Amino acid sequence: MPIARTANLALTASISAAVSAASFHAASALAQAPAAPDAAEVRISEPSRPWRPAVRVTRADLARAYVALDRVYMAAAAAASMPGGSGWAESPLRLSAHRSFDGLTSDFFTGNFASAVRKVNALHAELVSAAGVSDFRFDLPQQLVSSVKASVTPSRLVQPSLGGSIQSVQVRLTSMYRVQWRPDSQPAADKRVGLVLHIGSEHTCGPGITIDVGVPRIESGPDNARWVWVDTTIAVPTKDFAQGWHELRLRMDRDGVDPDKAAGPAAFAEQNLGVFYVLPEPMSTTRDRLERAVGEAEATARPGDALLVRSRIALLVDEPSPNNSAEFQSHPISLTEQIQREIGNMRAGSHAFAGAGDWHLTLPIDGVPTLPVRVVVPESAAAAIGAGRRVPVVIALHGAGGDENMFLDAYGAGLIARLAEQRGFIVLSPRTETIMGATTLRAGDGRPQGNAMFAALLDFASERWDIDPARVYVVGHSMGAAAASALALSERDRLAAVACIAGGPRRAQPPDVAPMLVIAAENDPIIPAAPLQRAAEASAAAGAPIEFITAAGAGHTLVVNDELPRAIDWLLAGARAGDAPNAPKDAP
Repeated sequence: MPIARTANLALTASISAAVSAASFHAASALAQAPAAPDAAEVRISEPSRPWRPAVRVTRADLARAYVALDRVYMAAAAAASMPGGSGWAESPLRLSAHRSFDGLTSDFFTGNFASAVRKVNALHAELVSAAGVSDFRFDLPQQLVSSVKASVTPSRLVQPSLGGSIQSVQVRLTSMYRVQWRPDSQPAADKRVGLVLHIGSEHTCGPGITIDVGVPRIESGPDNARWVWVDTTIAVPTKDFAQGWHELRLRMDRDGVDPDKAAGPAAFAEQNLGVFYVLPEPMSTTRDRLERAVGEAEATARPGDALLVRSRIALLVDEPSPNNSAEFQSHPISLTEQIQREIGNMRAGSHAFAGAGDWHLTLPIDGVPTLPVRVVVPESAAAAIGAGRRVPVVIALHGAGGDENMFLDAYGAGLIARLAEQRGFIVLSPRTETIMGATTLRAGDGRPQGNAMFAALLDFASERWDIDPARVYVVGHSMGAAAASALALSERDRLAAVACIAGGPRRAQPPDVAPMLVIAAENDPIIPAAPLQRAAEASAAAGAPIEFITAAGAGHTLVVNDELPRAIDWLLAGARAGDAPNAPKDAP
């Protein structure tokens, strides 16, 4: 997903937007509200009466907020760990962040995404304000713009100059939750405090396109508080938009709210609301064209590659599902370009995914697309393979509620991809539920005996890249840790080691289990540390190669951000007995 950029062709316009159903709602008490706290102390409060957003808050909305939080968490950790910093491991801010994040877990699993987004945004603000990561204030204007989501219809359209029939896109700005608005925050009579929608583009280097959305109205109500929210629809003409992606940012002028603040970037609050795309042709046309090209290249393609490339073509949808991260995180223009290169590789007789890259695939089982997997081959691993060396592979299994993109986009803002580049390993991150469902159990004692999906995943990778069979590792979080511990038994002949974070075996393991590291989070409310420690100690006493570590002060999810480097380094520290690291392809 593209982030904010200034690009290279000046385009400045003032659009007289058609604003329909524009409404800024608030309710207030007749009594005077207390004085405003300092900006760092501002918190979003629960509404005192039932209220629902005008549109559904989705998994995609939560994913956007979570990824932003993850980046800030990693920045705060890095700042605290620098020379002269306060240190991160014992930081009260870190401990508070872990507790707060675990506190919103129930909202996620019950589907209350609006509440989860609200809490993620509040935690984001706490981290930024307390850690001094940037010049950021979570004051009332920032609270308001952070509460808003944008729904763009259509989000993928054909450029009018190329025959597209759509003359405008409908941008609906709606609050995901209400924000409390204080009487002392009303703008002075001579000040104008309004919302502005800014549309930037990969083709613009100037201020882009700005649309005056309006000024919030503060109204009186009976519930001893003022609540403000947004529900505005704007028709944005498409004639001025070039082919490419266009990013939406909502801004609110702080003028009148904090008149002592100097002018500059901090003079307004801002929130990234996502993107829409202007395409050269309809997605259906692109899909048909690429499907024909795959069919033509199939005669020279490596076995299985045509089905894999077709699974990528299927991601080129007209409107992405907000519940499918592979769709809503894909960039249709760059994805089309990648698929064209893959088809070119097929025509040349090479495997479609040669060299370094980042691919979302669905592996076929018996010819049927079955196992979603994200694959990352970093430049360092591709270079090692090019030099005739085999490389390790780490299979990363996400926790419940996540998917195959979790390790590569979250869990430390894609930390595992950076570690892969630094340490030279390939990452395979499949859908954990599909892996777990393929485990066969031995009659009698129920011991895991084999896993057809794991075998298919490893065979897929070994057929395309020079994987070192002595350095195949698994790391898993929560549900993924449970799956990893099962693989340590069922696939012990193919695994060098397994790392389990915030999960793992709950009973003693036999001596022939694959080497295992269990990292428990000290303050985990979901999978407490004590049962994991008892099982690990009983396993070690029985001769199983299991080590146990407690991550001090950690909670259930953010523990991955902190402990993944240690888990990866532990895995890579050893290969199976008798096998050398960085083995050449012709090594015995």
